[in-house]
Amino acid sequence: MFGQGTYVSDWDTSAANGYGYFCSFAAYYTNASINATSNQVCGSGDFWAYWNIRYNFPKDTVLCNRWVGFAGTPCELVY
Repeated sequence: MFGQGTYVSDWDTSAANGYGYFCSFAAYYTNASINATSNQVCGSGDFWAYWNIRYNFPKDTVLCNRWVGFAGTPCELVY
């Protein structure tokens, strides 16, 4: 994520695809609720998604994302 303070300008994410040919998409969460999803990505390499969000979040908002079919949900706290 990029931004300053409570402002998030851009949110990008990636997933290391070790499955061979696979399809997935990224889901972007705010306080455990889905805010947005990326387009579906298919291929045999690593996946990348980008969201040009440009939003001021309330302090202490938890922002997370995950890729469907992959383990892990990285999060950051807005402060």
